[in-house]
Amino acid sequence: MSLRPLDRSAFLSVFQSENVLPDLQQDWELVKEWINQSLECQGSTKDPPLRIRTSLRSLNNQHSSGPHLRELFLRVFRRYPIVVDGSLYNRLRAVKAVNRKVVEIVRCMNLDENDRSAVERATNAVLQRTIRECPTLEKDLESMILIVLNGQDSYEEERAFKAMKLIHMGDYLGELTVQLIRAKLASYINITYGGKWDHYVLPELRSWLYEWLLPRIYRIIDPNSFRADSWIQVIYDELITIRINESFDIVENFDIAEPCLEEMKNCLIHTHVREHLVSYFTKLCQERLLHAGINTSTIISFYLLVIKAFLKLDPRGVLLDKVCRPIKHYLRDRDDTVKRIVKALLDENSNELGQLSKELSKPPLAETHFIHDLRDLHWVPDPSEALPDFKKNKISDIIESLISIFDSKNVFVNEFVSIISSQLLDLTSYDFADISHKIDLLKVRFGENEFNSLNVMIKDVNDSKIIDRKIHKNCATIPENLHSSIISHLFWPQLEKDRFLLPLEVSNSIENYVKEFSTVKPERSIEPIHSQGRVTLSIDVNDQTRSFTVTPDKAAVILKFSADDSSRISWEIEKLSEELQMDIALLQKNLQFWRQKNILQQSGSVWSSVTSFEEQESGVSEDTNAHDHNDQEELAETMQKYWPFIVGMLTNLGPTALSQMHSFLKMLVPQETPYNATEKQLELYLHSCIEEEKLEVNGDKYKLKK
Repeated sequence: MSLRPLDRSAFLSVFQSENVLPDLQQDWELVKEWINQSLECQGSTKDPPLRIRTSLRSLNNQHSSGPHLRELFLRVFRRYPIVVDGSLYNRLRAVKAVNRKVVEIVRCMNLDENDRSAVERATNAVLQRTIRECPTLEKDLESMILIVLNGQDSYEEERAFKAMKLIHMGDYLGELTVQLIRAKLASYINITYGGKWDHYVLPELRSWLYEWLLPRIYRIIDPNSFRADSWIQVIYDELITIRINESFDIVENFDIAEPCLEEMKNCLIHTHVREHLVSYFTKLCQERLLHAGINTSTIISFYLLVIKAFLKLDPRGVLLDKVCRPIKHYLRDRDDTVKRIVKALLDENSNELGQLSKELSKPPLAETHFIHDLRDLHWVPDPSEALPDFKKNKISDIIESLISIFDSKNVFVNEFVSIISSQLLDLTSYDFADISHKIDLLKVRFGENEFNSLNVMIKDVNDSKIIDRKIHKNCATIPENLHSSIISHLFWPQLEKDRFLLPLEVSNSIENYVKEFSTVKPERSIEPIHSQGRVTLSIDVNDQTRSFTVTPDKAAVILKFSADDSSRISWEIEKLSEELQMDIALLQKNLQFWRQKNILQQSGSVWSSVTSFEEQESGVSEDTNAHDHNDQEELAETMQKYWPFIVGMLTNLGPTALSQMHSFLKMLVPQETPYNATEKQLELYLHSCIEEEKLEVNGDKYKLKK
């Protein structure tokens, strides 16, 4: 049997094209009409009639020779108008209804899985666009979310949220919800726990999250999309953000803020804001601490709190090393930094820095060397974020950290020697036990050989005690209250040797003391230094008595105003200078001192004693070498912030009277550091500037010292 190949003409003779295409076109039109009617139907979509089902099967079976059924549906749907009135609620209701119809139509069309997915994606895109075109979308959604979060009746809102999830807008809803809750969390934490650092707050926040917030959140979004652990992370993020903003105040209130610092440490472990903490805290220090309006002792005191606080946050000391560097750099440029630190280390009664003397009593941290690291089985390298010259011991040890402010510790050693030598010279009973103990503590910190000169000074004071006893035992004519410190001048700091005349009785007693010394120590001689030493005297005015301990030059000046001195109680400054053979500048400084104590008064160039003490000061006993001196130092620190304004004023105006300076400072000083000193306090401060040779006074006018 022979077979003839099938050609096109033979095929068309049996199957005419006009017999096929019209049937497919008819099926197309029928299905298209049914889809339109189903979309426009107000109720639910009914099962298609038999003819439509036949057409659907035909199109599914013959899709290779005609339009694909999926594309047919999408062409019809894209032309379907979704009518809304602009309200988000109405848009969501309409979208939900359309989505339901789409699901029913697609079910009847019996599409395969790939086609159903394609239809779902395409229709969702159209429906999402309808929602996003709502002009008040975010505002309305925020209101709906807040209704749920505030625990109000939220049936309609929850239906709206379900409609958004049906068209795959759950992620958008989740993002907006998280954004709102973050803001709500931040506000709640700030209002409830802001400025409260004395107790732990994380347990309370966790309880609030699980018991109150999460049940409301999961009425909005799917629990699986944002688990509880993620919300705990949000709490860490928001709490540490608020604490970083409060970091300066937290450090300032370290004594009550340890629970807060512990929680900050926990938050830092779970977040990535360490560098932000460093930069923001440094910025706060620049704005609130490191400027001329803050005195040096306050800066040092805050620096000590920074060390304690940041070691709580990061025991490794890396954060502390970074935040301390700007403070150390600023302190290095302050003229009185070394003096303040040294005095605080030696004086536990220092107002702001008394804790430093206690730190001196503690043993220093062991120095870590490379060979020790090799033997340490638990050794770990420095953190990768540490700076190249990071040394933990230099940071975590308070005294070592203070010493490291300067490149060399010699500046501290020299200041220690200077202050301790002054303290030894101020002794009136040869009791140097406390000073000797301080020296021993300093040797532990700085090294035995750094204070050899102080060993000599201690020996000189001890020898002076022995010699003084012999002198008084051998010569009964020397007053019992006349004592001396006999020093080896090569080992002591250079002492001022101001020349002036002492009262004759005192001068004779000193000469006898010098002669008797030559008897006790024939191979040695001594030279009295009149400007050094201490004199205790009592001043009576109208049966009112005040006691003072002053230097001999001040005592010599005030004795010239006593009734026992030729009954003369007033002097012109030039004649008094000739009488005492005292330099005019030194005399002016001493006269100003007694004026501030309300013992002397000035009228032009004439000075005289007062007739009565001020009522509030009568009967007061003072030791100007201790209590009064400390008050003056405290006042000088407080007034230091006004010094730049004083310099500018005197530079521009020249010599200026006290009252005029007081008025100008009230006008010139900005409100950020307001000038609130009294005229008397200003006068006391100017006097201290004269003693430091920054200023000089001519009559009643002050000027910068050249």
